Parts: sequence; C-alpha cells; structure tokens
Amino acid sequence: MLLRFYGLAITKIHPPMRMFCVNGSTKLHVQHSLDENQFFVDVGSLRAYLDYQKEGRRMRILHTEVPSALEGRGLGKFLAKEALEYAAKNDLNLKVDCEFVQHYIHKYEPKYIKLMSK
Repeated sequence: MLLRFYGLAITKIHPPMRMFCVNGSTKLHVQHSLDENQFFVDVGSLRAYLDYQKEGRRMRILHTEVPSALEGRGLGKFLAKEALEYAAKNDLNLKVDCEFVQHYIHKYEPKYIKLMSK
C-alpha cells in the first residue's frame, strides 16, 4: 500500500516482527513490506532480503539475498524463519523455489514441510 505524505509516496512497512542480535550486541529488526512482497533487514546501507510472490492462498518463496559483507551472521536464517512463520500464521500453502530456504526447512524447521504439502 502506498501512502501519501506531503506529496511523497511512502511504502507501508509492516511493523517489525522480531528483534534479534548480531554478534551479541547489534539489534536488528526483520521487517515485512507487503507492497514489495519482501522480508528484509537493513544494516547500515546494506539490505538482506527474501522475495516472495503471493498467489491466492499460496506463498511462493523465490529468493534470499544477503550481501557478502553480511554473510555468516545468520540473517538468511532469520529471514527464512519470519517468512515461514508468516505463511503458517496466515494458513498459506508454500512453494519454495529458493534453495537456501529449502535447505533451512529440512535442516532446522521440518515442521514447515507440512505447509508445502497442502
């Protein structure tokens, strides 16, 4: 949803869903842009994100991207977790094209496999 504020178009961002710490001190928020079909975390000028498409009652997870400067900090896992929790909370069927998220589900969160078989 685009909102207008003093003539500027502003994308409505879903409130932060979960706060987590990186390296024990930096607090970050996973955010969800409903307009852009994206979960994301901004760290300075860098953005890690997970893109998806919503097709009726189905959520298709397309791609996860973490800038090389942010790799190894668990950002991809946090993004995957938020997307999967969103799908479960909204009773959406899952189609996962992203190999990273497929691996994440099978290794860490097998409970979400049931959403893929609906």
